[in-house]
Amino acid sequence: MYLVNIRINDNNFDSKIKMHRDWLKSIANHLFLSGAYEDKTHSGFFNSKR
Repeated sequence: MYLVNIRINDNNFDSKIKMHRDWLKSIANHLFLSGAYEDKTHSGFFNSKR
């Protein structure tokens, strides 16, 4: 099992977040948990089942 922290660069955030969300949807069946950090801007994590 892996825990990955992600931070999207503030430059072009709007265009990058759509690509990121599409990517998360494409691997959703492999994820155990994912979400955004409330205390870190443009950051989140995901945890894979593998």
